[in-house]
Amino acid sequence: MPTDRESVFFISMKAIPAQAQNDQPQSVGQMAVTVVSNMKLFYRPAGLAKRAVADVACQLRFNRSGKELIANKPDSLLAHLFAAENGPRRAG
Repeated sequence: MPTDRESVFFISMKAIPAQAQNDQPQSVGQMAVTVVSNMKLFYRPAGLAKRAVADVACQLRFNRSGKELIANKPDSLLAHLFAAENGPRRAG
């Protein structure tokens, strides 16, 4: 794995309930539910400077193009934007 930048992995898990064995009677009106969970796993190598990680928010640059707001960042660190405000308007 790279040691100079963060990595992201996608994990998908599915939980399927066990089926009754043939020697057990089936009850009427049973329902089986399958649960699917999707997660992102972020790996940050120990060698990354902690100050660089803390400065990610300060390095974000926003530009407006018509009705779109475009975010740019100059480094390879991952950043998530949960909410944005423009005066009384709020997104997220």
